[in-house]
Order: sequence, then C-alpha cells, then structure tokens
Amino acid sequence: MATNLIAQMMNEFRGDTLSSVASAIGETPDRTQTALGGVIPALIGGLANTTSSTDQANSLLNVIKGNRLDTGPAADIASAVRAPGGVNSLMSTGRGLLDSLFGGRVGGITDWVTSLSGINRSSSSSLLGLALPLVLGQIGKRVLNTGGNASSLMSLLGDQRQFLQDAPSGLSSLLGEPGARHVTTSEREGGHYVRAYESEPRRPAAVTGTYQAPPRRRSWLWALPLLVLVPLLLFLLTRRNEPRQAAVETRPVPAAPGPNVTRPAPDVPRVIPPGGAAGLGAFIEKTLPNNVTLRVPAEGVERKLVEYIEDTNQVPSKETWFSFDRIEFEPDSATLLPRSSEQLQNIANIMKAYPNVKLAIGGYTDNTGDDSRNVKLSQDRASAAMTQITSLGVDPSRLSAEGFGSAHPIADNGTPEGRQRNRRVDIRVTDK
Repeated sequence: MATNLIAQMMNEFRGDTLSSVASAIGETPDRTQTALGGVIPALIGGLANTTSSTDQANSLLNVIKGNRLDTGPAADIASAVRAPGGVNSLMSTGRGLLDSLFGGRVGGITDWVTSLSGINRSSSSSLLGLALPLVLGQIGKRVLNTGGNASSLMSLLGDQRQFLQDAPSGLSSLLGEPGARHVTTSEREGGHYVRAYESEPRRPAAVTGTYQAPPRRRSWLWALPLLVLVPLLLFLLTRRNEPRQAAVETRPVPAAPGPNVTRPAPDVPRVIPPGGAAGLGAFIEKTLPNNVTLRVPAEGVERKLVEYIEDTNQVPSKETWFSFDRIEFEPDSATLLPRSSEQLQNIANIMKAYPNVKLAIGGYTDNTGDDSRNVKLSQDRASAAMTQITSLGVDPSRLSAEGFGSAHPIADNGTPEGRQRNRRVDIRVTDK
C-alpha cells in the first residue's frame, strides 16, 4: 500500500510544533496550517516531477545524504522544529536548497502559497525554506528504510502523484508536467523550433473511432527564417557607417568627506560604461594582500571597504557604514537572489585577506507597513547576508547582524525612489 507522505507530514504539524512554526514566520497557527497545506504538496510534487530518471534520483539522494537530512535532526519534524535554534537552522538550510532544487519555480510557488493561505509573501518564503529540509528528511528516512537507492526514491515519489490529485487547485499547472524535461530537438513546425519532452510512459488515450493524421509539413516553410533575417541584416549594414557615441557616465560632484563615507548619491541620469555595473563605473581588478584578485566596479563598495581598512587614519566608528550595492532579495522576502553571490563572495575574500577585520551587518526597510514586521524582515535580510558570508569560510565570530526596520533612513520615504534607497543592507567595520 502506497504511503501518503503529505497526510503523514501534515499530521506532524500540530500543537506546540505548529505554534513554533507560526511564531517563527509571524503568522497565526490557523493561517500557517493552511499555508502548510499548500507548501508540503508543492515541495513533494516538485521533487516528484524532477526525479523521473535514475540520474535525477541519485542527484536528489546526494543532496539528502550530503546534508544529513535522512539521519540528522530533520528526520524528526517535532524535534527539529522545537529544538533551540531549530527553526533558524532549518530556514538557513532550506534557503540554500530551494534555488538549487526548484530554480525559477520558487517565486511562482511562493506567490501561490500566499494567495492560497492569505499570509504575506515573506512568510510564505520563510515557510518554504523551513519545510524543505523537513520534507527531504522524511523522504530520506523512508528511502533509507527501503533500500536507500535511486529505485526506492523514485518509487516513493511516484506513489505521491496519486495523493497530489487532492492538493489545492492550481498546483498541477504550477509544477508542470510530471516527469517531463526539455530536450534538444531539431524538429521544426512552421519555421519555429518546437519543444520535445522526455517523460514517463503515458496511458493510451481513449479510442474515439476517428483517426487524425498529423499536420502536413509544407516544403517552402524552410525559407521563413531567411525572410526574417533579411531586415535585420539590412539594419546592421546601414548602421556600420554611423558614427559611434562613446559611453559616458554622469556623476554628481563629490561632497566633502564626512563621517558617513558611503551613503549613495542622489539618483541622476547616467549611461553605464561598457562592462560596468549600474552607476558604479567599469570593472577593475583589485589585488588583496593574500594575492587574491577581485573583479569589482570602480565605485563599488568592495573598493571603498578595502581603502577604509587599509587607511591607518580611519578608526572604526559606529557612524561609518557602507551600503551594499549589488545584493538583492526577492520582494518582501529575505531570500537572496542568485546575482547577489558575487558581491558576498568578494566580502568574504576581503575578510580572509584581512584576518583582524570584523564586520557588523545592518538591515533596513522603508517606513511602509507594520513596524514590527519591518524589523523582522530587516533582521532576516541582514542574517541572510551574514549566513552567506560565513558559508564561504569566514568565522561567524567575526560577523554580527541586526535589523533596524525603518530607522535611520538615508532618503525621503515620501517618494518611490527614496523608499527604494531606504530598503538596503549596510556593513560597518567594528575592528581592523
């Protein structure tokens, strides 16, 4: 008899366990339970849809075993959630795994859970991160008891598809076709490439008594791509002789040095130099004392931070903060976007090159919304940045993180541009 993993996990989230989860994400137990009713099927369904081959199953097993989710604390839901620091540990692990296992679908799943349950998007994102290690732990524990191989994993996840039919509406379209993955194909219809799929064998369709022949291909359609290219080629040829305009960057005249050395300048129209980052100049190379070379924007926070550290006249001060300029989060969430990785890696490399340096990380929001929720979101974002840096080999004792909510604005909250600038993460040198 097939195991209904969804129902078994939902039964675990009761009483104190549910209350602990609800408190951690800032929601009521009732709403949290409704959200879990979407989160758990979504995670199990998504994993089932991406393990249709032995290689995929082995890859998922490596994730489970590599993080000790089958034998560690995550294998027991109540104990993992209610242990001291357990919720934060689960969220930290889950955030790192969500993108690698679900990729671009994370945002869609988060929005669906938010719509389903009525909790806000930040809470949905946190709940997904918290639940993923627990789902993987329950899967790993059962697979371990039934052979511990790819075949038993595929069998367990394959069984869950029959129970996913009872999941809330909209989930099947969100997760896509079970077992399907895109493969390269040279087949074309009407001059456009079409997607082919490799998937599990399908059940034969019901016989209707009418045979529909496949559409006939027209031999002349091969010329359509050429017809599309002709205007493009003409456009490019006519532009070859046009004079090129050099890319320039317009910047405000720098103000006299003050205590807050890195607050962003007011937004002004500018053209981004080739190869540079928005408003931060072209990329340059900066070699650190340990011979590690960083590739950073000329006006980026990394260069300014290194100069501050190396300047013997600069004494660490509570007034001197540097604003990150290339890290981003999902909206109303503490989930770092993948493009944030480069700057956080650079900060980790700088800390390794200057082993006496310690940093404080501060998170900030604009003044819209509930104050307590803003403080929590800013704390979560500062903690997420700190966790990422420590995961890159920096001793956690050299870092601290604090959320200040809407305190200490650097721009006018009365304008959209000002609110955007106030939603930020800063760093401060506390020791060098």
